[in-house]
Amino acid sequence: MREVFYEECAKVKDEAKARRKYVLLKSVSIVFYVLAALWTILVFYAYDFGGEGSLVLKILFVAMPLVYFIFSGIIFGKFKNGARVDYDYTIVSGTVRFSKVMNDVKRKHITSFDCSAIERIGKYGSDTFNRYSAMPNKKLDVLTSNFKTADAESLYYIVANVSGIKHVFVLECTERFIINILTFVNRTVMEDGFLR
Repeated sequence: MREVFYEECAKVKDEAKARRKYVLLKSVSIVFYVLAALWTILVFYAYDFGGEGSLVLKILFVAMPLVYFIFSGIIFGKFKNGARVDYDYTIVSGTVRFSKVMNDVKRKHITSFDCSAIERIGKYGSDTFNRYSAMPNKKLDVLTSNFKTADAESLYYIVANVSGIKHVFVLECTERFIINILTFVNRTVMEDGFLR
């Protein structure tokens, strides 16, 4: 078998907007953590747990804002990771690998599968794609951050059986990536009229 290594990256098209969104979400997350710390300091130095009233109500009064601030900080921190996401598509000797790169720092492996698991390859939006995406018991995976703004000519789909589940992957890649996959699969997986 032929040794092949080929990699492409689907970058965010509006990098400045994505960076602003990332910084805003990160800042809001930090503000909530600071509020949690300030609330904790305020409660322990200024609040009287003794005296009249139910101890449970006093604890709830103290705990509810603290839980809210911490929970909000965590949620905004998680959202910031989705603000600047690029996708890497890699072919290594007959194995296709998809990864998510968050903020150009953190890399997360999405899935990998052998090219023999590929059932169909074609252009996004074709009749074949619509038929596969309408099937029950399939998983549609959009692996591009530019799905709404991407040029339809640069979007392709790959249908593959991964771990017993049929996946329809939507990719923003070049024809060269698809041609590199075709070196490892039977040409009958191509939809009609594709890459002639």
